[in-house]
Amino acid sequence: MVNYGLFDKTNDVAYNILTALEYCKQKNEDGLIFDKGVYNIFEDKAPQGLYSMSNHTHPGIKKACFLLKEFKNFTLDGGDSTFVMEDILTPIILDNCVNIKIKGFNFESKNTLNAQFEVVRSGDGWIEIKPEVGKVFIHNGYLYAGDFEGPLFNSDNINNRYAKLHHFFEYDKALNLREDEPAYTIFGVDEEPLISYADDGLIRLEKLKRKFEVGNHLVAISLSRCSANIFLNECKDVEIFDTTLYSGIGMGVIAQNSENIDIHNFNTKLSGARCYSINADATHFVHCKGLIHIHDCLFEGQLDDALNIHSLYLKVIEITGDKLLLKYMHHESRGIDIFKKGGTLQLSKPDTLLPYAELTIKNVNKINFDYVEVEVEGDISDVKTGDVADEISYVPDVIFENNIISKLRSRGMLLASSGNIVVRNNVFENRGTAIKFESDGKFWYESGATKDVLISNNKFLGCKRFKWGTAVIEVAPREKTEEDKYYHGKIEISNNYFDDCKGYLASVNNTKTFIFKDNVFKNHDEKICDVFHCKIKQIDI
Repeated sequence: MVNYGLFDKTNDVAYNILTALEYCKQKNEDGLIFDKGVYNIFEDKAPQGLYSMSNHTHPGIKKACFLLKEFKNFTLDGGDSTFVMEDILTPIILDNCVNIKIKGFNFESKNTLNAQFEVVRSGDGWIEIKPEVGKVFIHNGYLYAGDFEGPLFNSDNINNRYAKLHHFFEYDKALNLREDEPAYTIFGVDEEPLISYADDGLIRLEKLKRKFEVGNHLVAISLSRCSANIFLNECKDVEIFDTTLYSGIGMGVIAQNSENIDIHNFNTKLSGARCYSINADATHFVHCKGLIHIHDCLFEGQLDDALNIHSLYLKVIEITGDKLLLKYMHHESRGIDIFKKGGTLQLSKPDTLLPYAELTIKNVNKINFDYVEVEVEGDISDVKTGDVADEISYVPDVIFENNIISKLRSRGMLLASSGNIVVRNNVFENRGTAIKFESDGKFWYESGATKDVLISNNKFLGCKRFKWGTAVIEVAPREKTEEDKYYHGKIEISNNYFDDCKGYLASVNNTKTFIFKDNVFKNHDEKICDVFHCKIKQIDI
């Protein structure tokens, strides 16, 4: 293990880290460790790579504080230090790495391309607000977050230094989301305010339809996810632990095409007077395999799910002989390499998502970020343009246990994997749906029918009190179903405790076997289960 202090020779920490990592790779060192301190990271000499990062804004160049390519048997030990991203950076990128440990980091980002305001004055149809978190400016009547440098692009989210604020929501004086707050209020749609500077430098919003209370807080969100916090691309056997994210653009951990990931004592955490921690999901996995084990973590205050897991659908555009031209349909999944020679291509209709063919992949020709041509073995006579294709040789088992999900405005998790899934001994205190099963072949184009899911010994406290989802545990319906065919396999919800939750405790459909038993619920006077298109139902209340 090499100490970073040996390389701390310039004022540019990112460059020093790059030098240290190059040395470690050349000398086959087994790790890099930092003395405890505060390290401020700027983008000027930070390493970069060209990546498609799933569920983030654009494929393209991503700069990083730590960029590890093809490292093996290596430990990054932050020494419980704080690393402050002064510019738009992904703190850690692992690319084609094996047997990596990440530990002892605390991450903050100065410019998250979001903002938080305090309501200082309020009147009939107007408010004046003071920035509390993040830099903001007004341009042509729109409110932006970030650093204003150079000409503005005509876009919500292209430039990496600033982004137009798209929607907002209101928190009370105690930093809790208002009970009646909608999922989000969109600038220019739900509200079309006149935005200007007040005489004393506050920001004034006029022509508002709703009222705001003085002393409350507004969190305003852009659509930009131009970086993440920890990004794993085509990695194997990665352990992330003893690490906390206090702020950051994009997701906490985003892993794609990766295998065997163990995350524990990994936290998203509120700090100071902030209403939120990081901008998006705490953990997110796309087209992974092996075991994903997430345990003993705190997921607090991030603006989206604690866990999201799925693969991808692409649309069939052309059929030429034994070749299928496929298109990435959602802009946040463009260019992700899920198809490989020898893999298995599965075809489905976009309205039912029921698979009708499995084909072996012979060759792959990636044309660009939008199109890939896949040559297959097998009968493709039933394949039609407009159908959707996913790759099913990468399927993970998931264990999510002993975690706390707290102070979230969003859902707790989205599950879409046909491996074995166990969700046990967790506390859910999020305001929307706690657990959602979702796949989609017409908008997000995210795939992943579940086969065997156990949800057991969890506490659901005050869930579904916010207008996000239809039940505490929700299985989203498909546009169409077919008799005696089911998208999901078995879902068991047993030995859980529900307190002060709203709506159905479970809304389940298109599932072959559904079991709801030995659950305890308090302060709940609404219908317990809503079940349809299920073959086997065991509901004990």
